[in-house]
Amino acid sequence: MKMYFSKLFQLSFLAVMAMSLISFSARAAELDDAHELVDEAYYSIKKILENERQGDRAMGYIKTAKAIFISPQILKGAFIIGAEGGSGIIMARASNGEWSYPGFFKMGAASVGLQLGAQNMELLLTIQTGNGLRAILDDKVTLGGDLSAAVGSKGEGVSGTTTTNIGADVYSFSRNQGGFVGASVEGAAIWEDKARNAAFYGEGATSEDIILNGKFANEKADKLRDYLSSLPMN
Repeated sequence: MKMYFSKLFQLSFLAVMAMSLISFSARAAELDDAHELVDEAYYSIKKILENERQGDRAMGYIKTAKAIFISPQILKGAFIIGAEGGSGIIMARASNGEWSYPGFFKMGAASVGLQLGAQNMELLLTIQTGNGLRAILDDKVTLGGDLSAAVGSKGEGVSGTTTTNIGADVYSFSRNQGGFVGASVEGAAIWEDKARNAAFYGEGATSEDIILNGKFANEKADKLRDYLSSLPMN
């Protein structure tokens, strides 16, 4: 009987250790993904702002924005049923010109219609009002309009969308690769990526405490913050 309980204890211990290793590996993977996302966001916004066809226009909106959303990769592909999604970060600017540490978010949308193609898009959203930022931080929200609509040259566009459900004007700037033919994706949603926030800052880190309250920091984002803080204010 003692041998039976000894073996049972050993098996239980091994099971707990295995679960701990799996959990540790998952957190490590999330942390690596978060680091990569922040690094890529730095290069994405630089490319958008340095683009001669839309950089000045994007800069004009950033000067008056309360916050920005940067996604280095929004994937959009379709065959009859379309899908769009990716990960990004949101950063808010204080009155002194300093930018917050990034909160991690996801974006997704879907549409049905006659469509065929694929698109890889780097995306910048400027969130123009505090109410808009507040609504995004409070809950999952849906943006109105087509986030990848081009006003400038093909593949490098700007579109303005009024997000009536959050009462804020949001402007999108994108760098597109590939092509997309057919119905646009309406109703893109943005929601908090809790797993990446926890991996990057530690357990208990919420987007509000990161972006608005300044309770969490990670030096891995300082390069991006310094770059944004160097941009001219309105």
